[in-house]
Amino acid sequence: MMDPWFWWAALGLVLIGVETFVPGLSVIFFGLGALATALLCAIPPFAAAPALQALFWTAASLAAFFFLRKRLKRLLKGTIFLRDKEGQVDGVAGEPAEVIEGIGPDRPGRVHFRGTSWKALAYLESLEPGATVRVVGREGLALVVTRDFLAVDAAPAAPDAPEAPTEDPSPAAPSRGDRAIEKREDK
Repeated sequence: MMDPWFWWAALGLVLIGVETFVPGLSVIFFGLGALATALLCAIPPFAAAPALQALFWTAASLAAFFFLRKRLKRLLKGTIFLRDKEGQVDGVAGEPAEVIEGIGPDRPGRVHFRGTSWKALAYLESLEPGATVRVVGREGLALVVTRDFLAVDAAPAAPDAPEAPTEDPSPAAPSRGDRAIEKREDK
């Protein structure tokens, strides 16, 4: 039969591996607690007491959670690598980009942004190549984009197109608010 340190080390490695599939950065601390318990099992009296091992594992896991979570979360989130020389996070939101490969809600595409090609996502709309878009944010290594409502449409109107009427020839029925104003004016 294997010694307790082996089982604690195996549990620790499994829990650390599970963290890659579970969002929220919490399981890794139980894995770190299990690895610490495996090290402590090298002491003979501790290796023979499963209740003390469980108590130490719980305490070590909670200590790792409270003392390391903030540091690890910032490191694993990725923002620490996106900082410039002044320590500011590199903001991309609001900047324009050009679609170079069609993007849809169900299919990512590519945009030309800051001199290079980026993978791009659009949640609610389909965007065709050549369209100008605005970057809304980042999702991992992909940019989240939307149609650029600030861009001026430079396409001139066709000369043969009929002009739109400037006024509606049919009078609109008064709304409730208009009727209330009329009643006040009558009094």
